[in-house]
Amino acid sequence: MTQRTLPSRTKTAQNSGPHDRGRRTRASRAPRTLWALVLLLVLAGAGVGLLASPLVDVRSVEVTGTERVSPQDVLAAAGVRDGSALATLDVQGVRDRVDALPAVASVSVHRSWPHTVRLVVTERTALAYETRPDGAVHLFDDEGLDFAVTASAPAGLPQLKLPSGPTRDDAARAAGSVLAGLPDALRTRVTVVQGQFPSSVALLLQDGRTVLWGAAGDAADTATKAAIVSTLEKERAGTSAGAAQADKGLEIDVSNPVVAVVR
Repeated sequence: MTQRTLPSRTKTAQNSGPHDRGRRTRASRAPRTLWALVLLLVLAGAGVGLLASPLVDVRSVEVTGTERVSPQDVLAAAGVRDGSALATLDVQGVRDRVDALPAVASVSVHRSWPHTVRLVVTERTALAYETRPDGAVHLFDDEGLDFAVTASAPAGLPQLKLPSGPTRDDAARAAGSVLAGLPDALRTRVTVVQGQFPSSVALLLQDGRTVLWGAAGDAADTATKAAIVSTLEKERAGTSAGAAQADKGLEIDVSNPVVAVVR
């Protein structure tokens, strides 16, 4: 009598169970993953649509920080169109166009959701002026840039005397750099800044004395020269009143700070 042994159901289930469960798990995950992807696409599309919709478009442009520059000139240069998408605003382009205005030193551009663009302007600061033959007064900043024209010379600023030749721009930059680096106690006493070349900047002081400054240097060089001028002036102040009066035209040469010369 032949007997056949039937396969154990329990054993078969044990052998094939993990693979079947893995297939069933992957099969159940697929629809969930697909639906999640669809949901993400829908949300992304909705977000893009919202950012491009009138709900977040440009309706106003605010300008702050202007005194010399007209806010209308800033708005015209910025070129931000009403109704354009705030999210895709070309911030760098706006910044570059406003920066191109002569009297603007810098500008920051901010989105203020949902409808406003804010432009915060920093203007150039006048350190000296030049009077032209036609009577126009031109203002110069610390970079020697001619950035504005006024009807009269501003009080408290020194006059700038520049050559008319090819060294004019370089001389203006050197003069602006020297003025910007001077300590307040010395800068406020300067009435005239002049120089035919960038290496020969000279300062005429209120008391009639002239300081031959030389070339514009770094902060350490400027501090050294200013300290020498202060020391020499204090030494001269110790002389008698008659001698001090005779020294009204005294010339202090600190173009080489290692060997200062008094004439």
